[in-house]
Amino acid sequence: MILAFSYYAFDETRDACATLASALARELEREGFSGIDVRPPDESARLHWHDPRLLFSQTCGLPFVREVARSAQLVATPHYAAAGCTGPDYTSVIVVRKDDPAASPADLVGRVAAVNRFDSQSGSNALFAVLPPESVDAPFLERVDLTGGHNASALRVAEGRADCAAIDSVCWAMFNRHQQDLVARLRVIARSPAHPGLPFITAHERGSHELDRIRLALFRMLADPSPELAAARRAMLLEGASVLDAAAYGSIAEMDAFVAPRVAPYLDVTGTAAH
Repeated sequence: MILAFSYYAFDETRDACATLASALARELEREGFSGIDVRPPDESARLHWHDPRLLFSQTCGLPFVREVARSAQLVATPHYAAAGCTGPDYTSVIVVRKDDPAASPADLVGRVAAVNRFDSQSGSNALFAVLPPESVDAPFLERVDLTGGHNASALRVAEGRADCAAIDSVCWAMFNRHQQDLVARLRVIARSPAHPGLPFITAHERGSHELDRIRLALFRMLADPSPELAAARRAMLLEGASVLDAAAYGSIAEMDAFVAPRVAPYLDVTGTAAH
């Protein structure tokens, strides 16, 4: 059975991720699960979203509504102690270079955007959702560059290789904590609408009794008062979770439908960035 904390594992938080994953594995063992394979946080996490052996992982809301929901079910949605996050909901900040004259997304016409992935709610859809209406009818931006991650997108803007990016509020809070030199070179000009955050998931094959036990294990880990776990949760900005119905993620599906014609001009036939 596969267990992984897959998101927000920067160099500064990787040890905290590992601590929480190990603690959750112990709680799951108390609930009768055995043979747990704790995976390190990396991009290969996407491969096990569809694995019937999946016990616990995390996905982005956009892949969840597009395809992951066919093979995985919701466990809970985490709460993060970051500006722009309220309970299980989160937002993205739209950033430009500090000396850029842009005051709002309307000022980004003809500019270059850095996007982590086109299947990212926080890095792609959040950006295209706040662009002005005229971007539906014709390309609004000069081009979109794919970067592979929020850190890379922020750095590309700071270095002048792109003009704007949408950055997940949790990542932005972590950048403010750990990469103050990078943040000092950027400026927030807008914030995206709020939607449910990155959900914890398990395989669809798990029945309601197993799902209940997974949730019990998760909430015990989140409430564990031991100094080690409390410090790990603080490092990850993790302060709780809510059990949401899958319908709560319908707002992301609606945004995706709204954004699709805005993204289309920047895609080539392979679905990658068009330059």
